[in-house]
Amino acid sequence: MAHRFSSRELFELRNNIPVDMLIRDHLQIPSKIRDGYFRFLCPLCNEFQTAVNPTTNLARCFRCEKNFNTIDLVMKIKGYGFRDSVLIFEADKYCPPGSGIKDSCLGRCNRQTHAGRAMSMKRLAKLETLIARNQECFSKIGKALKEIRDNRLYKQALFESFETYTRARWDMGKSHAYRLIKFYEVIYNLSPIGDTLPANESQARPLTQLDSIEQRQLWKEIIESGMELTARNIKKFIDSRKTASVTKPDLTDQISNEYMAVVKAMLEQVRVAQHDHWQQTSRPAALLWHRVIHEKIVSTGADNG
Repeated sequence: MAHRFSSRELFELRNNIPVDMLIRDHLQIPSKIRDGYFRFLCPLCNEFQTAVNPTTNLARCFRCEKNFNTIDLVMKIKGYGFRDSVLIFEADKYCPPGSGIKDSCLGRCNRQTHAGRAMSMKRLAKLETLIARNQECFSKIGKALKEIRDNRLYKQALFESFETYTRARWDMGKSHAYRLIKFYEVIYNLSPIGDTLPANESQARPLTQLDSIEQRQLWKEIIESGMELTARNIKKFIDSRKTASVTKPDLTDQISNEYMAVVKAMLEQVRVAQHDHWQQTSRPAALLWHRVIHEKIVSTGADNG
């Protein structure tokens, strides 16, 4: 007797893969990003008056006034009946459709591996939706791109490198993608010190050449100066500080005996902690106090506590 799929089974099977990924990568239906939204060629009317809803995992054609779930799309594009279409999803339950299970896994796959893969693919789809809907919000795009790069999620879309992914998926060059990531990193670093932040990537660009502590210190000085926050003014201010630091004499050999004794004692404590495998003193605690000391040294205040 043929197996009858329950409503729950059908729900899980048709949501095993994001609908936009099924359209773009597996069924290879013509698609594009327009007005910040994912559009695809409707298989009924051949128009791009369409969109996808990541929350419901449904695709819709506004001209036909019709919704498509993932099973509907397979039936329409492949010409399969309902049962055969469902069986495709059932066979690839732990390897999303089109992922090459027969070629790459050769029967060696397991539920844990492909459950993790499915989660990564869903996360990639969510991040890509974020980029598509926030083309003008550079910080959010940079954050999404950073996560895709750092976690190598681009491999879920069958790209070998992050640079190839950004070029093919977003028509974005390597340098621009990395500028957006650096912009997000600057905003993230400056957020704790106030509500006034660089308004765009051009304003943040001069700050990307500085380390995190220098970024906070100079940004605070820029805000306190009351200058108009333009990319040109920010760059000019930072360049002037760089010039001033270059003209200062080299005083790296000027250190008191007392200070040097404390430095040597601190280095000895680091050696002891390393030998102890950071059991009595944790590495995060050591790094925290290293940062505190660094901030005290670079502080311009006469009385910094």
